[in-house]
Amino acid sequence: MKHSIVKRAISVAHRSVMIALFGAFLLAVAGMIERSIFENWARQIDARLQRASLVANQIALFDERLSMFAHMAVSSGDWRWIIRYENAVPLLDRSIADGIAMAPAEAAKRFTTYGKISNEATTNMERQALSLVQKGQKAEAEAILDSRTYAMEKARLTSETGRLVEATRQQLRTDFASVSKFSQLSKFCLVLIGLGILWWALYRNLRRSEDVFAEAEDNIRFLAMHDELTGLANRRALSGVLGEKLHTVSTGGKKLALISLDMVGFKKVNSLYGHVAGDTILVALAKRLQSNQSDLTNTFRVGGDEFVILTEFADEQDLEAQCDRLIKLLKKPIAAASGTISLNARLGVAKAPQDATDPQSLYRKADIALQHARGEQSEATVYYNASMDDRIRLRARIETELPAAIERGLIVPYFQPVVELATGRLVGFEALARWEHPDDGLISPDSFISVAEEAGLIDDLFISILRQACASARLWPPQLSVSVNLSPMQLVNPNISVRIRDIVKDAGITPQRLEIEITESALAANFESVRQPLVDLKLLGISIALDDFGTGYSSLQHLSELLINKIKIDKSFIRPSADPQQNAKIVRSMLSLARSLGVATTAEGIELKAQAIELQQLGCIYGQGFLYSRPVNQLACLTLIEKWDAAAARPSPRMREVS
Repeated sequence: MKHSIVKRAISVAHRSVMIALFGAFLLAVAGMIERSIFENWARQIDARLQRASLVANQIALFDERLSMFAHMAVSSGDWRWIIRYENAVPLLDRSIADGIAMAPAEAAKRFTTYGKISNEATTNMERQALSLVQKGQKAEAEAILDSRTYAMEKARLTSETGRLVEATRQQLRTDFASVSKFSQLSKFCLVLIGLGILWWALYRNLRRSEDVFAEAEDNIRFLAMHDELTGLANRRALSGVLGEKLHTVSTGGKKLALISLDMVGFKKVNSLYGHVAGDTILVALAKRLQSNQSDLTNTFRVGGDEFVILTEFADEQDLEAQCDRLIKLLKKPIAAASGTISLNARLGVAKAPQDATDPQSLYRKADIALQHARGEQSEATVYYNASMDDRIRLRARIETELPAAIERGLIVPYFQPVVELATGRLVGFEALARWEHPDDGLISPDSFISVAEEAGLIDDLFISILRQACASARLWPPQLSVSVNLSPMQLVNPNISVRIRDIVKDAGITPQRLEIEITESALAANFESVRQPLVDLKLLGISIALDDFGTGYSSLQHLSELLINKIKIDKSFIRPSADPQQNAKIVRSMLSLARSLGVATTAEGIELKAQAIELQQLGCIYGQGFLYSRPVNQLACLTLIEKWDAAAARPSPRMREVS
């Protein structure tokens, strides 16, 4: 996902709250507008009510004034009352017109039919009376104003005026009730619309929030079942799929293989080029494995550079072909930022139902086969067999018994002589750890060194072997040296030089008689970390030898900066091979490099006199191997020193011809 699920959910929640607040604000504004409109309409209706009352009063007032002006003019004969009368007539007419205009249509029509006619009739009679007064006919004028007809018309006008005003008031009251109902209805509609809009907005955002959390749930489920870096299914997914596949094997008679693989040298790539390059390689490997998938194949990444392929196969040849394709596919160079990198795959294979029928057992046995594949130099694919369990059990027993064996001194140094090739002179011994087991006899270091490293016992083991080797060297002639292998894990300990110095001092030998051997791969992987401890050892007078030279990745800078005293050519270049000329060229190059750097050379694994002669002629200084002696214990070592025959150990050219 591009953004955090939590942030997206919070954003949706914020949006929902803002919409709710905005909706409430709109409702408040709409309510205020509605209230303003209602109050305006109410004020208008109230003003019209007041106006209707005013008009009714004006009609009554002006009607009374006209009647009074007419009577005063008749009784007094003063022409000024006639003028006042004529001035008041328009005012009454205008008030009647206003009343008709304000009144409902039906009431206005009735008033026009009855009230207006009565007004016109009374006005005509009053003007007739005023005309008679002007002619001096006062009695006739008073008779008109006192007549029953005049009184009836006046009463009718008053009655119709009251009816008109009342109809107007009733209409206004009805209008006010309508406005009130409209106001209430509008409020209800506004609330309903507002709630509808608010609900729609909140529902929409809640749906979005639901989608966000559904997406989060899907991603969590995906991440729980897949590797984040490569996108491949992970160990948890493997358990489910493996269980289903094994069920089909048991019911359908199919054959299933679990292939566990890792890449040789991947950890060195991480150390040399960094984890970014390592991740690039893992992604590239995952893509290749995905391209190899089919309906019958599933691929998983279960950790680090370890992958698992679950595949169905028809027969043994089909399974071998699948494994060969995997090895070739993964062997192709991979382009990374640091350059092109090539790695080799190691495969451990377990089959169902032959080897196991439950997921845990099948996975464990494939992993056991992979562990054996890691230790194999020639075979890239190892198939599980029952004897491997015996070795695993042996390893477990070794791990259990190893601490007590170190503490009781059951792991002792065996000594293999180092010979000067040119003279046959004995120059020293290499101390090799051996476990003198009371039940299993002599156990080689291949069986317990890796266990000691994994169990955190390698430091105790090294100190024990070093102390015993130095104590034995004190019994030798002073010109003989002793070399001890230092584990790569101990090289990063900044106090290792101090501990070695103290042991040498306690043993009573000079530091110059001790040689510390380190592997080339350990030097390349931890160069910056091991630089200072090795320099400290050099300052003490202890020699440094680079073991297994030619099998690692050390550079000339490493050799020159650390002032290596000796390089030991690995036995893989000495033993007979399919291309002896190629090995000879490699050895010749190593010896030439050593001469140019001014360091001594020792060839390991010499078993034939011809090998010793050839190495001497190529310029190698020292040699060790079964030709001179196998590793022997302390007592046999003293006997070997006492009976050493330099002439016999020095091969002559004639030996090469007959060997």
